[in-house]
Amino acid sequence: MLQEWLAAVGDDYAAVVWRPEGEPRWFYPDEEGPKHWTKERHQFLMELKQEALTFARDWGADYILFADTDNILTNNQTLRLLMGQGLPVVAPMLDSQTYYSNFWCGITPQGYYRRTAEYFPTKNRQRRGCFRVPMVHSTFLVSLRAEGADQLAFYPPHPNYTWPFDDIIVFAYACQAAGVAVHVCNEHRYGYINVPVKSHQGLEDERVNFIHLILEALVDGPPMQASAHVTRPSKRPSKIGFDEVFVISLARRPDRRERMLASLWEMEISGRVVDAVDGRMLNSSAIRSLGVDLLPGYQDPYSGRTLTKGEVGCFLSHYSIWEEVRAPASSTHGLRGERGQFVLFTALSWDYRHLPPSPANFQSQVICPSWPPKVLGLQASVLSPYSEQYKAHFWPRDLVAFSARPLLAAPTHYAGDAEWLSDTETSSPWDDDSGRLISWSGSQKALRSPRLDMAGSSGHSLQPQPRDEL
Repeated sequence: MLQEWLAAVGDDYAAVVWRPEGEPRWFYPDEEGPKHWTKERHQFLMELKQEALTFARDWGADYILFADTDNILTNNQTLRLLMGQGLPVVAPMLDSQTYYSNFWCGITPQGYYRRTAEYFPTKNRQRRGCFRVPMVHSTFLVSLRAEGADQLAFYPPHPNYTWPFDDIIVFAYACQAAGVAVHVCNEHRYGYINVPVKSHQGLEDERVNFIHLILEALVDGPPMQASAHVTRPSKRPSKIGFDEVFVISLARRPDRRERMLASLWEMEISGRVVDAVDGRMLNSSAIRSLGVDLLPGYQDPYSGRTLTKGEVGCFLSHYSIWEEVRAPASSTHGLRGERGQFVLFTALSWDYRHLPPSPANFQSQVICPSWPPKVLGLQASVLSPYSEQYKAHFWPRDLVAFSARPLLAAPTHYAGDAEWLSDTETSSPWDDDSGRLISWSGSQKALRSPRLDMAGSSGHSLQPQPRDEL
């Protein structure tokens, strides 16, 4: 792949030096797997980085940019922006699927990670700018003309070094010993960093993580663009074991539709697009002519409001597919909404349904939720969210609903986020034909949970854990 790329663009550079290893290293002594970082692997990486640093100095370069192969820079102005800061060592803050990034805000006297109050506000861009930190890693720029830069080294470690034998910590110590300030900048979106897998995991786990990262970039942007100068493996989209996968999407939201189809393509899922019923095009008389009416005394359990036209349109969109699924020739269907929802429908009678492994290799349990928060119940001409007080209106109550834990998809944005948009919450009451739109963004169902608030703007698919910033 690298040879193919160099053959196409090598002449665009002043010089290209490529030194492929003669014999590939398939394993290191005492390693548990290909992603296990043994002392020998760390030393080999430090020697490679030191070779690059020495070469840049001998070449007379002003700067050297280090970038790990699983770091993707999507901002083509990254170098200009970093050099413009005039800092000796500076990293572009990279986004990931979890709390993880390419900097630390705190380090102990023994060289270990120390959690600080500044990390999450920096990671979430609640404070923006360039901030001094004790360590950056993976992708960063070094100004070789800066004072003290000639003392920086990856290998061998500083003579007084007693911290853990790790390339990122060795370099952080070298900066500290030389009095060279280290900064991370987050004013712009620069790119993405893949969450590292555990030492016992393999290359397939890392590939799956990278698919999650590509999907994250489709939401937050700018999306990753594959080079036109390398050959990409062909994709083979399938229906992942279902008879059909439906994609419900509003025709007037082409950006959402394109993003959903791009996501399915990355996961090699073949979907059939169904134009959603647009609640804005409905009026109260048309709704009643369809046989849809409200249960007496119904109020939204979250906000106490009545139904919105957006919710009626959402229901009618799902109902039309439900009718198709109920047809005798139907078997098993998957349903995906443009907001990231995934529902399993089947016309067969069953008590337990195994979800086939998805391309993202989710390790999921199939569960029967005690109270599905947004399931719409239907009987004859009655439309209502599922709730204990409305059970009497639904008989026979023989629908068995299942979900997955952890969820196969999560909201990309919540009420209060800059890019949050809802055609069900920002709508008009179902019986109001005045055309005025009311935002119900205060409804708790549209708000982020306090636990996710630390993670940033995305409902991350990798289920962030408390110390995922490491």
